[in-house]
Amino acid sequence: MVRKKILQHNHGFTLLEILIATVVLAIALSGLYTVIKTNITTSDFIKKKIDLFSSGCELFYTLYTDEKEIEPTGTYLDYEGHPGIQYRIEKKPLGFFDIYEFTISLKKDGSELVYHFYK
Repeated sequence: MVRKKILQHNHGFTLLEILIATVVLAIALSGLYTVIKTNITTSDFIKKKIDLFSSGCELFYTLYTDEKEIEPTGTYLDYEGHPGIQYRIEKKPLGFFDIYEFTISLKKDGSELVYHFYK
């Protein structure tokens, strides 16, 4: 008779074992979700910074090598050929000779990059 009781007791999982397994699985999946979400957010941020950097380098090169006088824009303007990127140029005299400090500010979707150069 003792043998029959032992066999009847081991037919399946208890409710407590199922709850513990569910909690462990939920913790593991939430950790995986956090890692994936962080990677997606970081890669989106890096893509925006790369777009700003390459656009800024192109704009900087164009302005620095241009023989014409660089005029400040005052407000942000759309940068042609670079969708979603806006730029602003500020010009400040240094006070000696005809040297000016130029500040180029670029922004895209909340990210911003600033260049300073003298000409």
